[in-house]
Amino acid sequence: MTVQWSTTLRNNLVTEWATTIGASPVLEIMAGTMPEEPADADSNTVLASFTLDETWTTTAADGSISMAAGGNAISSSNVYSTNASNAGTAAYYRIYPSGGPTDGGTNCCEQGTITATSGGGDMTLDNTSIAADQIVQLTGYTKTAPGA
Repeated sequence: MTVQWSTTLRNNLVTEWATTIGASPVLEIMAGTMPEEPADADSNTVLASFTLDETWTTTAADGSISMAAGGNAISSSNVYSTNASNAGTAAYYRIYPSGGPTDGGTNCCEQGTITATSGGGDMTLDNTSIAADQIVQLTGYTKTAPGA
């Protein structure tokens, strides 16, 4: 039998995830091979860095929570964007608490894959082939609790 959780439990789980990361986290888009664990130091190239809003997630609903920009869910008209600091192919992301990475990135809260929009990655960008100074747009990111 498959374990199922109530919507309330699932909503509380994803809300606690966002609360634990905290307000105004830093999201880095990285080239190279993702470290084995979030607590592992990371010496790969940072392609772009975003400081997210203080209220960077939507309110949990149906066991899911999405990244929000300016208090609204990310959509084609409302995305996080920043200028790339380096050129390369976006391979993964890392999320750090407010203030960004310390000790070589060992304070990473989460890491995951990146693909272009609709590519099936944990997070999506408008384009994974990044040139220095190019505008990078975050187009999708949702956390869904297990047990539906």
